[in-house]
Amino acid sequence: MNDLQVSDIKLSIIIPCHNQEKYIARTLDSVVKQNFLNWECVIIDDGSNDHSKNIIKDYVNKDKRVKYYYQVNKGVSSARNYGINLSSGEYLLFLDADDIISQFMCEKFIQLLEQKPNIDIVYGGYDTIDEFDNHSPLKTIPTQIKIKYLQHLVIKNIFTIHAAILKKSVAVDIGCFDEKIQYSEDWDFWLRAALYEKKFYSFNEIVCSYRHYTENASNNYYKMYLGAENVLLKNADLINNSSSLPYNTLHFSLNNLYLSSYAQAKKMGDMMSLQYFKPKVKSMTLNEMSQLLVNYRTLPALLNYAEVSESIFFHFIFYPISLTRTFVRKIVIKKYFNLKNE
Repeated sequence: MNDLQVSDIKLSIIIPCHNQEKYIARTLDSVVKQNFLNWECVIIDDGSNDHSKNIIKDYVNKDKRVKYYYQVNKGVSSARNYGINLSSGEYLLFLDADDIISQFMCEKFIQLLEQKPNIDIVYGGYDTIDEFDNHSPLKTIPTQIKIKYLQHLVIKNIFTIHAAILKKSVAVDIGCFDEKIQYSEDWDFWLRAALYEKKFYSFNEIVCSYRHYTENASNNYYKMYLGAENVLLKNADLINNSSSLPYNTLHFSLNNLYLSSYAQAKKMGDMMSLQYFKPKVKSMTLNEMSQLLVNYRTLPALLNYAEVSESIFFHFIFYPISLTRTFVRKIVIKKYFNLKNE
C-alpha cells in the first residue's frame, strides 16, 4: 500500500507545518497508523527554520504516501490552499502539525461519505491534549442538529478543523481558504460552506485530539476575537442575502460575539480585549441583550457575563431543573446597568 498509484488515492491529508519539530512526528504517527490505507499525506512546510524538515523527510523515506513540499512563510491558509492544489484525493482532511487523529477516523468517515452521497462534510467530536499528550477530561461530542447547520455556524464555529473530512469539490466550489484571514480561517471556511448550502453530517464519537499549549495560535485571544469579527463582517452580504437565515441575523451574531468575547476577556483578565469590546457591549440596548438570552447557544455566555457560571447555584440548580429565564434576565439586566455606569 505504500506504492499507491494516483488513481488509488481516495483521501488527501493536508498538513501545514511551521516550526513544529516538537510535535510533527506525533502527528504523522497518527496518520500512518490509520486503518484506512488509501491516503496521501501532503505536508506543506510553511517556511520552517527548525528541524521540522528533517523529521518529515524520515517519514517520506519510509512511506511514499507521505509527501513534502516547501514554500516561503505565507501563513496557514496559503499552505492549505497549496496542499489542495497538489492533492490527488477525492476527499480532504486538514490536519495541523501539532494535532492527532484517531486510528479509525479516516475509515469511518470515508465509509459514511460513500454510503451517503448527498453528504459533503462529515465531522466528529474531539478532546484536548497538552504538550505531553495528556488528555483533558473536557470533550466536545456533536449530536445530530435538528435545524440547519448554517443557523449554528453563523453564531460560532462548532468543530475544530481536523475533526472533519470533506469532498474536495467543497473547497473548490467555495474558493478554498481566504489567505487574507490569519485567525478563525477555519470558521470562515465552514461558514462559507454552509452559506453555499453544502450538506453536513455529525458523527457522535471522539475522532481526534486538539493540542492546546502556551505557544499555539489559539492562545492569542485578542487576535482570535478580532478574527471572528472579521469572519462575520466579510461574509455580511452572504449572510444578509441568505433565505435560510432570519432577518437581522448578522446583527444578532455580532452582538453575541461582542458579549461572549467581553465575558471571556473579563474572566481571563485580558485587558486588550476588554478595552476593544467594552464600548461595543455598552452600546447594545437592553432589548438587544435580552434577545440574546432567548437563544440557547448564547445562554452560557450570558451566564458567564452575569458571573454565575462558576457558582454552586449555577451548577446545582441550572443543570438539573433549567434556571428560569426570568431569573437570568434579572441578573443580565443588573449587570447591564452596572456596565453602563462603569
